[in-house]
Amino acid sequence: MALPSLLDTLIVVALIIPGFVAFSIARRLAISERKFPEFETIVWSLLLSLGIYGVFASATGVRDFDSLRDKIFLPLVLFALVAFTVLTGVLVGLSWHLAVNRGVRPEFGNPWDIFFDAMRKSGRDLVVFTSDGLEFRGWVGPSGKEDNRLELILEHPRLIVRDQDRAVVSETEYGQRLLFTEGDIKRVAMLQPR
Repeated sequence: MALPSLLDTLIVVALIIPGFVAFSIARRLAISERKFPEFETIVWSLLLSLGIYGVFASATGVRDFDSLRDKIFLPLVLFALVAFTVLTGVLVGLSWHLAVNRGVRPEFGNPWDIFFDAMRKSGRDLVVFTSDGLEFRGWVGPSGKEDNRLELILEHPRLIVRDQDRAVVSETEYGQRLLFTEGDIKRVAMLQPR
């Protein structure tokens, strides 16, 4: 059995690479942070390669391996292959983005940082529910950055006391500033700006 020639190896690579390129384009446009395992990436890329070559074969008339080997370096055929690869990636990525993400760019990263960035833009009034069952309302002081990023300072805090029906019984001022460490905070709710 003879080893494949360099040209045969290039043809096999040319059969596989478009799916990987299209898959990379699709992931970028779909704005997916999900980490795909290698096996899943290979399977999806090969499926996209099959789809690309199905459309490519019907558009260019290159229907078998020998024809592809003879025509792969023709500029028009090579351009068609690149165009179908990019088009497939764009169509799959945008379809995913519009169908799954509904056209809204998802935010990735640390939820605490995302929450504080949104809070700084739209208002600073918060309700903090502590791990020991207390509820405080106030506005945020310097918090959420640097080494102590999971700590929170509430300015002009008010202790909220509720009855069994969750109706507010009283609001008591609780000093000027109150520091909550990571272990103190059970939940944080952002209120509408004043």
